[in-house]
Amino acid sequence: MQKPTDNRLNIGQKRKSRSDRVDFPPIDPDLFVLDDGKNDESTISDTNMAIQVNDKKYVFRSYSEMKDFDNLKEMCEKSSENETDHLPRSASKYEKDPMCEFLVLEEPITRKLVATGNLRVVDPPRGNSVWIEDIRVSEKLKRRGIGTVWMKELCKRAKERGAREILSCTNDANYAMKVIFGKKGIEMVPVSRFRLPDWTTLGKLPGWSISDERKPQNILKALRIENFINETSRSGTWNAIKTYDELQTVLRSSTYDGKIGHVPAMMNLIISSDDVLDSIEKGLVRKLEKTDNTDSPAIFALVKDRSIVRLKSQYVCSIVSYNKDDFDAAVWEACQPRYVPLLGGIPSFMCMFEQPHPTESFETGSLQYSLQVQTDNDFIYFRWEAKSDKQT
Repeated sequence: MQKPTDNRLNIGQKRKSRSDRVDFPPIDPDLFVLDDGKNDESTISDTNMAIQVNDKKYVFRSYSEMKDFDNLKEMCEKSSENETDHLPRSASKYEKDPMCEFLVLEEPITRKLVATGNLRVVDPPRGNSVWIEDIRVSEKLKRRGIGTVWMKELCKRAKERGAREILSCTNDANYAMKVIFGKKGIEMVPVSRFRLPDWTTLGKLPGWSISDERKPQNILKALRIENFINETSRSGTWNAIKTYDELQTVLRSSTYDGKIGHVPAMMNLIISSDDVLDSIEKGLVRKLEKTDNTDSPAIFALVKDRSIVRLKSQYVCSIVSYNKDDFDAAVWEACQPRYVPLLGGIPSFMCMFEQPHPTESFETGSLQYSLQVQTDNDFIYFRWEAKSDKQT
């Protein structure tokens, strides 16, 4: 069988579009046609696209909704415990998004999917940072080494396309995944953590629930914690970030010891999308004008999260800060009435921010401590970074 011509694009190739995105080079879903029709796995057309785990060989390729949706849905239903997995719904978006490459691992005889993973460019058009998400392994094949090999292949794929930084996250209780992140060939280290909102508690705040007809207040007033913010934090000057590229430039301008170095979001990061670009155009992504000559930025980003269905507002205020005063200033500014019309007239957004290291804690009585309207379910951000020339 003649090997297909490789016309893939480099991950950093610039694409002319509103979001200045980059195209991920697709893996042809038809590369693995079996020559003789006898389901003989030894006839895989391109061994470089095959993964061997123990004595079993699998193939990986780009997801195709037309041929894979039913298999993906079946795999996710068997892997999820009493919860509805969002992945079958998200897969179609990943397939169409030029910043994403949604990959699947396939058993060549049955053509059943055994693993998935999505690579998403964080910093178009450079393509230096890649976020890995929605890693799934078939329930019947867990604890057989597939997860480790699969994650290595995803990291390898990102590096081959120019990534200098690879990011992901997992639940702190997922011991197996945390071990995988540390394996040779992956070598991702824990950086910081975050917690998901407690939707039940937030829904009980007056007017916050979609079924509550009362008029909601912003989170400072709803929790009665406005007095926690001092006058200095109330008087800061916040300038609009006008492009996604400017946001990335501001984030790259500082060191980020103990932080992920990006804007945190629920289960991922703030990454270029129509909702992010819309918020930037509205002036809902801002940076604090610093007067202390430090290079540590303070940023807030009010961006819609369309997975929110129980609350009146789908907006989340994601915060980057490196000290208490900057954090307080970000929340105070985001809650100002001048932004409410841009939020659809609903001021009741929740906040998303990185937590202290597990050995540390928020200062009792601080705004950060009081804003923890969250579960105690920790998630950990992990990062791999390429060594600099000085390090090599």
